[in-house]
Amino acid sequence: MEELEERYSDENIETKLFKIYKDLSKPSLTQVDDHILRSCLLMQSNRNYYGNYSEDDRNTFIASMLESAGYLVKDQTRRSRTETGKSAGEIDILIQDSEYYPISIIEALNLESVNRSYIITHINKIFTYDANGLSDNYILVYANVKKFGVFYKNYLDFVEAHDFEYPLVDLRQDSVLQYTEIRKFTIVYNRNEKKVNMHHVLINLSDSGG
Repeated sequence: MEELEERYSDENIETKLFKIYKDLSKPSLTQVDDHILRSCLLMQSNRNYYGNYSEDDRNTFIASMLESAGYLVKDQTRRSRTETGKSAGEIDILIQDSEYYPISIIEALNLESVNRSYIITHINKIFTYDANGLSDNYILVYANVKKFGVFYKNYLDFVEAHDFEYPLVDLRQDSVLQYTEIRKFTIVYNRNEKKVNMHHVLINLSDSGG
């Protein structure tokens, strides 16, 4: 609060209070993270989304849940350049605050195995489309696999070892998330001397369990 008061110290009292209120009303990154995880858990509780279900329809569910939480959400938005740098392309979900400032990009993919080229393509899409250098972006993996625990380890090992566009600084597995069928880890990259986070959320949506 003191920081906000200092920031708007030159404003008259009404303008100052209004701007402080607007800043305090903006969702924190912790709230965004909680809402994304809650959306994933709600989808996982609905058996209709299991098995060979459409990636686009799963994304629409996530986007709808985030909209109901009060975010501005653009699903498959045309934004920034494509991987080749030639023209605008599509990202799966762009989350914005009430003033249309971007908060996070979500890129999602259906996986039945650790398909390396497919994973690389989707992660590179975030690096390519994130023209602003957002502090927190998300990869959602809709996993239709028989052994989810083994799949999670193999996926994590691959993403940690692969040489992406920005240098890897750290990898943190989420020890707070107490579920067996949804896992989360975060890779921290150095992007132009600033740390940015890419959160990977893996959701077991297999009919066979495991």
